Amino acid sequence: MHAALDAGVTFFDTADVYGETRSEEYLRGALGSRRRHVVVATKFGMPIQGGPGGASPAYVKEALEASLRRLGTDYVDLYQLHRPDPAVPIADTLGALGELVVAGKVREVGVSNYTAEQIRSAFEVAPSARRPVSVQNEYSVLHRDPEVDVLPSCASPGRRRPPRSARTSRARRGR
Repeated sequence: MHAALDAGVTFFDTADVYGETRSEEYLRGALGSRRRHVVVATKFGMPIQGGPGGASPAYVKEALEASLRRLGTDYVDLYQLHRPDPAVPIADTLGALGELVVAGKVREVGVSNYTAEQIRSAFEVAPSARRPVSVQNEYSVLHRDPEVDVLPSCASPGRRRPPRSARTSRARRGR
C-alpha cells in the first residue's frame, strides 16, 4: 500500500465485512498521516460475524461509527450500501445516509449490487442531496450484463460507477 500511495494512488475501496473488519484497520495503518490526501470508500450492510447487517437507519449509523473507529478517521469520502435490503425502504436508508452527510461524517453516498430498477427507485424517492453518486456492481470483461440496463441507468450527470472485478466478487462469494 505504501508503494501505491507513493505512486499516486488516491482511491481506496474497502468494506466493513472484508477480512471480518480487519481490512478497514489495515487501511488505517497504511494510510496514517496521508488519510486527508486520499479518497476512502467503504461499504456497510452485510452481516459481520453473525451480526444483523441490513440498511435500517439505526444500523446505518451504528455501522458507520464502527467503520470510523476502525479507519481511524472522522469521515468517509464514499459510504456505500453493500447490497439492497428488501426489508427496509430505500427512502429510509437514504434519509439516514443524508443525515450523516449533513453531520459531516460522510461526504457522498453510493449503492452496490443494485439492479437498474433499484437505481431508478433510489433516484425517485431521494431528494437530490441524498441521491447515490455511485453504483458499484460486478462488471468486467467476463461479466458484461450491466451494459444492458445498469450502465444506461447510470448515464446521468452526477452518477459514477466504480467497477468491481468478476475475480474479486467471486472470491468474496466463496467460489
